[in-house]
Amino acid sequence: MKQIKIALKNIKPNPWKKEINGGKLDEETVEKLMEGYAQTVFHENIMCRENKKGEYELIYGHHRLEAAKRVYGKDFEININAYSLAEFDDDKMIIDLIRENILQRGGEDFKNMTDCIMLTKKWMESKTKSKVSHVEIAKFLSKQGKAIRTDMVNKYLKIEDNLHPDLKRIVTKGDRGGVIEEGKIGLETALSLSSLDKKEQKSIYKQIESLNINKDKVRDFVNDYKCSPKKIQERIMNGKVRLDQLKDEISLHNYHEEYKKAKDAANGKSPGLRVLETKRILENLRGDIVEAERNFTRFINKMGSMKFNQINWKDNQQKQTFARFIRESVVKAEKWAKVLEVAERELV
Repeated sequence: MKQIKIALKNIKPNPWKKEINGGKLDEETVEKLMEGYAQTVFHENIMCRENKKGEYELIYGHHRLEAAKRVYGKDFEININAYSLAEFDDDKMIIDLIRENILQRGGEDFKNMTDCIMLTKKWMESKTKSKVSHVEIAKFLSKQGKAIRTDMVNKYLKIEDNLHPDLKRIVTKGDRGGVIEEGKIGLETALSLSSLDKKEQKSIYKQIESLNINKDKVRDFVNDYKCSPKKIQERIMNGKVRLDQLKDEISLHNYHEEYKKAKDAANGKSPGLRVLETKRILENLRGDIVEAERNFTRFINKMGSMKFNQINWKDNQQKQTFARFIRESVVKAEKWAKVLEVAERELV
């Protein structure tokens, strides 16, 4: 290693920096560093290596370098420690870049963490000449000072491999109450969507956005969608059925199938079998209606106990609770109407 004096503009980025967020820097981080540099002198310990062309490549600290350029100017000269290629090979350049990014921004920034995982995977596979697992990647990252569960690494990999590019751009780490907040989707929601075909993901996302539901509900909706008959999936994709109507739509489909089986079994000789089947279905429906009636009564009583001056629609949670109940009641009423129409056709 040697010490040299060099202008800031002559320090090249780490060759693998472009693998992290496309080489883009976080503007907020740069601005915070600029505030500090404007109040003092630049005394950062900048580490570089000299490449085959005699250029000096920054090992890590790209935000610090950019902040210094803006405060002091690109021609400002600083003393740096420079390694030779023999002292600091490509492996060390990659490892130090990954370490800096996962420790400083990896835990909060989904894109940054994903890029670190993908760069780690790419580098490890180049060394082993074989596929590496999410377990091996997690172990490597833990050794760099970032403890991350193996299942979390697996989630990042699945999202990166399977989520639609347009949706990847709006993923943030974690889920905060509602699934979509300020145009961002949480990690678990992204994982659920990534299990769908890319052609379906954006359509399902738009429906989720309008429903304001949590990540668990999204997972249930996606699983129900994947298990639903092809005809129902097509109706959802065409906007004829909403996701919050999916379970009832599947129930209706099953009712029709049960009627069809009953007819086939009777073979036109025993209409009484259709009556019995209709009775059984309506008994199941009655339990659903009774439970809904109880919920409706509780809802009305709650509204009756409130004074009008206490109702504050700026309270989003209160508003969403009322809106959700009304929406679910409408969905159930539509389902009951359809079942009763079928029963009428069978019995009259």
